[in-house]
Amino acid sequence: MQALAEGLQSTKRELTDLIKTIDEKQVDTVPFEDSWTAGQLLEHIDKAVNPGLLKGNVQPTDRPADEKVAQVKKIFLDFNTKLKSPEFIEPREQAHDKNVLQQSLSEKFDELTDATNTLDLQQECVDFEVPGMGRFTRLEWISFYMIHTQRHIHQLKNIITKLQEKNVS
Repeated sequence: MQALAEGLQSTKRELTDLIKTIDEKQVDTVPFEDSWTAGQLLEHIDKAVNPGLLKGNVQPTDRPADEKVAQVKKIFLDFNTKLKSPEFIEPREQAHDKNVLQQSLSEKFDELTDATNTLDLQQECVDFEVPGMGRFTRLEWISFYMIHTQRHIHQLKNIITKLQEKNVS
């Protein structure tokens, strides 16, 4: 689980470093057509990462605890496929404070790292099912949060590049 904890911290660092490069005045600027703003993207990540789920109801599972991780990677790290966000984690059209979002995400990733080191990751979480994939183990949820964030780091880099291009022109 050391590799998972290191992956979480690396993902957190990369996200934090990117957030710092966003001009506060451009957090809510639409970078290109049909795109979320940087603030909306960060709000979406913040809504999606839910460490509390790991401390909810669990049960033993008779399958490998990481069985669904490869499928999650295949789906979320395919940057050529546009995915539709579930409504309950869609961002709102509002002003965003990048520092508040960065702090919240940092705390959540620290909670995930702590869970990686302290909880039984073999247990299956029963309080929520992923549409089309069913229930996840704690290990799969932690991996999902990290992989989902990595997908959005890729998108955030693109948003930042477009915003910088707009700033120059």
